[in-house]
Amino acid sequence: MRRPASRQGTVWLSALSLLWLLSSCEPSSRFQWLLTPFQHSVIFTRPEASVSAQQKRAVRSRILDLIHNAGHSILLLAYGLEDPLIIDALIRARQRGVRIRTVLSPEKNYEGLDGTGIAREVRNASGLQHVKALLIDHSMLISGTGNFTRSGMFYNNNAFLFLRMPSDRGRELESKLMDPDNGRPFMRLPGVTIVLSPEGGDLIQSILARSIFKARRSIRFLMFRFTDPVLSSLIYFRARKGIPVEGILDGNGSSLPGRSALEDPYYEAGNIPLRLFLDGNQNRYQSADGIYHGGHLHHKSAIIDGRLFTGSYNWSLSARDQNREIFFIIDRPRIVDAFQAEFGRLRYRARPMARPPTETYHSLPERRQGELCFGESKEAIVTGGRKALFHAIRFEASHPANPCKAEERSSHASKHSAGASRGRDYYPGFMEQIIGPMGTSRSQMPRSEYADLCATEPCQAARIDRMNPGSGWMTLKGQIDYRTMIGLGRDGWHHRELIRIGQFYRFSSLPEQDLMLFLKGPTETRLACMTMGSRDPETQRYVQFFRFYRSSIQCVAGEG
Repeated sequence: MRRPASRQGTVWLSALSLLWLLSSCEPSSRFQWLLTPFQHSVIFTRPEASVSAQQKRAVRSRILDLIHNAGHSILLLAYGLEDPLIIDALIRARQRGVRIRTVLSPEKNYEGLDGTGIAREVRNASGLQHVKALLIDHSMLISGTGNFTRSGMFYNNNAFLFLRMPSDRGRELESKLMDPDNGRPFMRLPGVTIVLSPEGGDLIQSILARSIFKARRSIRFLMFRFTDPVLSSLIYFRARKGIPVEGILDGNGSSLPGRSALEDPYYEAGNIPLRLFLDGNQNRYQSADGIYHGGHLHHKSAIIDGRLFTGSYNWSLSARDQNREIFFIIDRPRIVDAFQAEFGRLRYRARPMARPPTETYHSLPERRQGELCFGESKEAIVTGGRKALFHAIRFEASHPANPCKAEERSSHASKHSAGASRGRDYYPGFMEQIIGPMGTSRSQMPRSEYADLCATEPCQAARIDRMNPGSGWMTLKGQIDYRTMIGLGRDGWHHRELIRIGQFYRFSSLPEQDLMLFLKGPTETRLACMTMGSRDPETQRYVQFFRFYRSSIQCVAGEG
């Protein structure tokens, strides 16, 4: 029987009343998850003179409203902070009992806070405190690409995210912002993943490198600084494979800025579907000291196959290795669509950079007995592996050495990689594709039989109790009958057959070094790691990466 219209109306009215009640109540972690999908938003700055005053003030007005409504706490992390209205709002919040905590960058003075009574904490580390974030009552995060300054909110092109979260997740985020977590420098919200550097700098670079490398539909980016050679080479690689790439960079000249990793390849790449633009923002103001401010495309944003990457993280090595940065991966269609529209708006105003249609050929290095040997070329990217095992490593020409020919030079891997390399790279088994700076490439060898470990689906942790690699034994908890073990260390892969006696396993001797361990049973593979002394940086990187891709892992101290 069909439900009467009046009954249907009552149901809808009840549902709407519930939503109104939840939205009008004091937010709490108990109900906020219901509202979260409706409360994530983004506001873009509008530096151009043609927009209304209301549009220009939209970012600051929203921030001021949220500070005015703060109930008990505000955590502010800032690189730039000089807007007098925001500082005044913080003072008023403090006067009504809101706890204010600020973390600022060591090289700036922040004179606007003098005499306010607001305590200033300074990041005690090399590199910038480059995060731009306000966390209010552990339930609203304001962050993105822009500083809390006149130029950041009014004269530069920026994006400010407003993300609602349950208070327990907000406390978790506060903890990660204040106490760096090398093991898990990331957290997930519905449709939003947050990663922090420098603890997660290699992870951020790897996420971007892998996303570009496997892009299938399109790549678009808005970038203030682009100096990462790994990401640049991969951009050209995908364009050369036919994936349309469009990028808008900060600048007002007639050619690409010399500091960009994209510059030299752009004018030699030939006829590939890659178009670069300069933003052309010239909306600036002159401060009392005569210095001009603003007039920049200050974004650090990309849309790759419909997924958004943004935050304070410039595509640079200092952002990866030194600076305190916040990076967002966003799968919310409404926010992604807003960035797509903003890209279109900025591209309409931007200046396309012309380039000759002819291509300049550069040779690729040869692989000889596991070594890259460079002839005319000076650098190349090597890729391989999947998910947590994905590598995109930059090799540079070094000096003549065996097994290279007399006219060639051997290679070394600098720390221009998706995985931190210390000296010579030690995973020749991942050398599946060689890519030059202009995106030219050569498939080097078939995918390693180990490249897919824990990639098809996440692995659970193997519970190793004790292990002596040199003597070739270990004890495990649990009932799984493991048959083989695969180890990954500084000297590559090690395959061992296992002989089980109860909870005791024997195997052929392994080198006494940190190892990632994959234990294979009849129906599943489980994951562990063994450390010999202090944990190797590469082992730490792998533990972090596997956790990011949702595998569980426990490490045991090796004996011997």
